[in-house]
Amino acid sequence: MTWSLFWSYSTAIVTTFAVPQLTSADAANLGAKAFLVFAGCMLITIVLSFFYLPETANRTLAEIDELYAARILKRKWKGFQTTEATALDNGMEMS
Repeated sequence: MTWSLFWSYSTAIVTTFAVPQLTSADAANLGAKAFLVFAGCMLITIVLSFFYLPETANRTLAEIDELYAARILKRKWKGFQTTEATALDNGMEMS
């Protein structure tokens, strides 16, 4: 939620204040080349997302808690086998 709010406010600020300055003839005068500024921002976002946002597909909340508690690197979550997943695969129920 925090990540989404941060980017929502950042986008609103950029759109409201920076875009007119970037495209204005008496300011930065980038015109259509203003997309390069946004392309750079997206590149940074993609790289940070790859390293800092974990893969949570098909994980329960208990498994995610276990991964945080074990301090597993977020980029290694995808292939990590948790004890809860192992117990469920063996037909046992975790308490």
